[in-house]
Amino acid sequence: KETNPEERTVHDAREALFMRLYKELLEIEPDEELRNGYLKICHELFDSGHPKLKGREKSLSCRVELIDRLHAQAQNILHCLTEMHQRHIIAAPRVVIKTFKSNPAYQWNPHEPNAPDFYEQLDQFYEITGQTMDIDVYSIESRVSLIVNRIRKKMPRDISYSDWMLAVGKCKVEQLLTRDEKIAYEALRFQSRDRGDQDLSTESRFTDALHGMMGYESPHLKVSSLTGWLQLRSPHHQESISESYLLLTLGHLGYLYRSLREQLVVLGQQGETGSALRECLQKELQNFQQFYELRKQEPSSLLALHWKTRGYQLHFQWLLGVLHRIQSKKSIVVSLNEESRRRIGSQRNLMVKWLNVASQPLITKLYHWLLSGQLSASDYDDFPIERCTTAGIDDFWQKRYRVRKSFSTFLDPHLTETLISVGKTLAYTKKFLGLSLDISLISKELLYSLIDAFDHFYRYGDQEPLYEIVHKLHFEISNEVLTLQEIKPNPQDLFFQIHKYSMLTDSKFTRGFFEVFEPILEEPASCFNIELFNQIKDQMLHQPIPSFYIDKAKGDGAKCWSLLVLRWNFPNHWRALLGEDVKEYDAIFGGLWRFNYVNYVLGKRIVRQQLHFQNRIDLKYFEGLEGTNRCFVHLINIVLRVMKVLRHFFLSDILEPAFAKLLLACNKANSLDDILEANRTYLKTIKLGSLQTKALRKSNQYLDKLYGLVLNLDHQQQKFHRLTQILLDYVMEAGVSNSSSYKGRIQEFRWSCESYTDFIKDLEEKFHLAMVNFLFSLHLSDEPSLRLLALRLDPKSYYTYKDARLGLVQMFEFKRKARKRCSEDSS
Repeated sequence: KETNPEERTVHDAREALFMRLYKELLEIEPDEELRNGYLKICHELFDSGHPKLKGREKSLSCRVELIDRLHAQAQNILHCLTEMHQRHIIAAPRVVIKTFKSNPAYQWNPHEPNAPDFYEQLDQFYEITGQTMDIDVYSIESRVSLIVNRIRKKMPRDISYSDWMLAVGKCKVEQLLTRDEKIAYEALRFQSRDRGDQDLSTESRFTDALHGMMGYESPHLKVSSLTGWLQLRSPHHQESISESYLLLTLGHLGYLYRSLREQLVVLGQQGETGSALRECLQKELQNFQQFYELRKQEPSSLLALHWKTRGYQLHFQWLLGVLHRIQSKKSIVVSLNEESRRRIGSQRNLMVKWLNVASQPLITKLYHWLLSGQLSASDYDDFPIERCTTAGIDDFWQKRYRVRKSFSTFLDPHLTETLISVGKTLAYTKKFLGLSLDISLISKELLYSLIDAFDHFYRYGDQEPLYEIVHKLHFEISNEVLTLQEIKPNPQDLFFQIHKYSMLTDSKFTRGFFEVFEPILEEPASCFNIELFNQIKDQMLHQPIPSFYIDKAKGDGAKCWSLLVLRWNFPNHWRALLGEDVKEYDAIFGGLWRFNYVNYVLGKRIVRQQLHFQNRIDLKYFEGLEGTNRCFVHLINIVLRVMKVLRHFFLSDILEPAFAKLLLACNKANSLDDILEANRTYLKTIKLGSLQTKALRKSNQYLDKLYGLVLNLDHQQQKFHRLTQILLDYVMEAGVSNSSSYKGRIQEFRWSCESYTDFIKDLEEKFHLAMVNFLFSLHLSDEPSLRLLALRLDPKSYYTYKDARLGLVQMFEFKRKARKRCSEDSS
């Protein structure tokens, strides 16, 4: 049946319009069922949108007019899509927009609102001029700074960051260039323009898309010289905006793929761990290569290809970020472990899989470390333990091996220390004892146990299985080492000798030492003779101790006694263990030596001479002598009470309990670390009790001042006794007479007694003042043992009444505020 020409015209136009809509839907929606649904809706809307006019002619003319108008609008939209991509490309991802607008072949209308801004123009500028135009980069940067400063002066001070970026973005690149530079730049832009002379046929588009997703150049796509991204060769000659978008998206996938292939080279240069991770990455890229071969055999639309590669793009983008984070850190294993903790699902499973592969070199090296205690040069590659090559014998145990900084958060600190201790113990026995422990029974299943433990750690974040393996191995090796007879002297004997002699706890030895050395200890420091002193020491001891010797301390002491120090010549295997702790003995010895020397001077010189003086001379024989002697006795008694309390504190409260704990800890020790830790605790306790810490520097200074006053008392006593003896000898020789010379000598002696009385009273006052300061510093230390010592030194609260501060520091409110202040300072 023939139709009316007008009816046929409407039908044909309607058919052409919807066929065009169908083709557009092919590029947007790959599902055929959904496309048919969209077209059905369009048909219904088209038919229902026309008024039902009366009369056949009016109805047909209205339909023809409406179809013409819709057709014209469709043609206009399609024309805009072809000519002005930037108005619609905004729907693309940011990287695609950046790629599009930095394309050297892209042209725009200066009045176009969606034209590239200043930042995008700069990208295009460097893209065009990067390879061919000689640019003075510093000159361009200075011009940018001038423009930015000019804009800043016009902006309000409270402008937001987004408004600031928008204001700068309105600038033009042409503002940066001179006239000659503009001409050269425009010439380069003309050479890079979109000529449309490439093969842009539909048949080549799919092939070029496949090449693009592998990172290759093609007639449609070229590689940017600045960023390496794939750009459209002819952005203005593309038939469809959607396919332009798809080409750039697939090109970005190719850039990611090419970047990952470049990472293969980088990983291959990062040792065994990097090579292991390289194999994992290579498998991922091989899967994509297989996908590419399959797509070559099964051509499809670009949209279908895009949907099928969308997962690869997201996956590659994530992998590239992971690898970049790995390159920015020093440890591959640590970086992968941190990444796995941040991921879930398939991404976490992949990271765990990579971790197990990349950790194989680490586990193998850890296995050899736990069995031999040796580190080779290759072990510095991604291994948690590093060796300090500059460490000497004294630094072996404490500083020779340490945790690598990049692994500081990888394992639990206690687990890491146990790992170090196992290998360090094996290295110690081989280097210093000349022994190799037989651990063949332990090594049989150790490697497989470590692999399982690390896998458990990566999957669940639980380090307990790994800790149990290492702890068991450490326990067995340490027990074997502690039973070795080659460690001579054994810890208990060595610490006993040091406690006896260096800490001056043997009263018999200390008294005998002072009695033998007393004549030379008061000699000037210039008379200090180390060789002579050691000869005297060996003669004094019934059985000389070769490791025990006298040395001269560094300092500016005026007399020999202030420079003398007793030291131990430790064998190498003990030097390697004690390390820096040996220096603590010297610091502690100095404090205990000064106390023992002053205590000896007080008890064996001052008190003895005072008793001898009183028994030999009638104090009433000379006027003023009895009063002066009474002042001496009074001050001596005060000093005796103080020194008695100090001696009980140092010996009974500090030294003996600390040594008892040390011996008990040595007997219960399960490893060398336990013994050394017990010794450190022992030294720390004694150093605190002898006031040799930095925090107790003031207390130590006041105590030294008290010692100085006691030695000054000894000096003044000797002078006074000598003066009295001279007068007594004169009287015995000349006899009692009424001569003027005799009376003059008696008068001078009486004046001397008054002078000494005043001096001793002044010395007593200085002693009391030093005691107040000393007690005050002890209370401020906030150490219970030192506070108790302060109370014992002032049992009748004499000094508390003398200075109100001593009563204040004992109040609860002061203690609470002091603790609060200390906690704030520490935080």
